[in-house]
Amino acid sequence: QYIPFNVNEVNMDFAILGNSTNTSATTPMMDVLLIAAKKDYIGQLRGAVDEAGLTVDVVDSQAFALGNVFEFNYGLQLRQAPSGMANVIIDFGAGGTKLSVVEKDKTTFTRELRQSGISCTNAIAERLGLSFSEAEQRKISDYESKEVGQVIHDFCGTLAEEVGRTLDFYLSQSTEKTIEGVFTCGGASQLYGLGEALEKKVPAPVKLLNPIQSIAGSGRKMNAKVIEEIKYLGAVAIGLSLRTTGDSK
Repeated sequence: QYIPFNVNEVNMDFAILGNSTNTSATTPMMDVLLIAAKKDYIGQLRGAVDEAGLTVDVVDSQAFALGNVFEFNYGLQLRQAPSGMANVIIDFGAGGTKLSVVEKDKTTFTRELRQSGISCTNAIAERLGLSFSEAEQRKISDYESKEVGQVIHDFCGTLAEEVGRTLDFYLSQSTEKTIEGVFTCGGASQLYGLGEALEKKVPAPVKLLNPIQSIAGSGRKMNAKVIEEIKYLGAVAIGLSLRTTGDSK
């Protein structure tokens, strides 16, 4: 009913989130988070790790890795948040955009959007008649020009609207839910004008997620440029590294 694939083709797991408050049933109900991943996709990932001479201990979803890195770095904020208060983490990547909603210490809602850094580059290439590499270079260095800037502006507007609709859907599931903050990460989060476009479409302040603010030794002895790159690109990897063999998060 909830998985668009043959159940024999996927690995499934679930987590009980707690008692459901969004139901009119007379008997007690629970909110359960279900996750499924195709076995052949997991096999590809394991194959790459095996070829590197490593052993797979944990397989996790990117959405949950984002939740883990947020909890690790913003745990005090989460613990002090009132019931129903949520934070949103959005990873704007090269190949896709992942959105996670975190309530207290639980990831309760996730969605993947098709817009990405690559799709923005493709839009520039198509609109201006450029090769992919030319469009990528102009996206990075010529974003303030009229012709490139207009394509990026249109793309950011469409992406922000999609994020806004997703959060509207999440909030519509319960009148008791509110959003405290929206945190962004990923290489494409640096896209010119994206933050401003998001501010107009989401119901909370937009901030840059810092996945290393609670990691000891992540400042003085490291190259400043590397630190900045990790802030944008390292959220999922750091979230996965927080997992240990046999844990349940």
